[in-house]
Amino acid sequence: MIRAHVDALLARLRANAALAAVVVDGAMDAAAPALLPPYVVVYVDSGVRVVERESSEQPSRADFRITTHSVGVDANQARFFAEKVMDQFLGWRPVVTGWAPQAVAHSRSQPVTADTSISPASQYITDVFKLASRKA
Repeated sequence: MIRAHVDALLARLRANAALAAVVVDGAMDAAAPALLPPYVVVYVDSGVRVVERESSEQPSRADFRITTHSVGVDANQARFFAEKVMDQFLGWRPVVTGWAPQAVAHSRSQPVTADTSISPASQYITDVFKLASRKA
């Protein structure tokens, strides 16, 4: 259930030509070669599952938080990719077998921030989205 929602979210981002080759699922391996900008890292939590009826032990609702880091060589490039992510997610309703997700909603964002912990330094924008889904 969790993977099906995450797969739908990642597929939606990768369906955009500008994002197709730059979307990274979750934290990057510290031992791997450094990934140079531009890229978009997507973190999806495992969802808060809710049992809405006392007679059932199976979750009937799941609420996910999706955090994206749109990384660019400069602020302009970070904004470009943040806009592409926003275009793909806002108002879009995923299709997940056995579930009825609501449209993805934007929760909050952070201003462009410099990452000087890497060389060369980069700029990134953090956006947080919400996805609520009910068992069909």
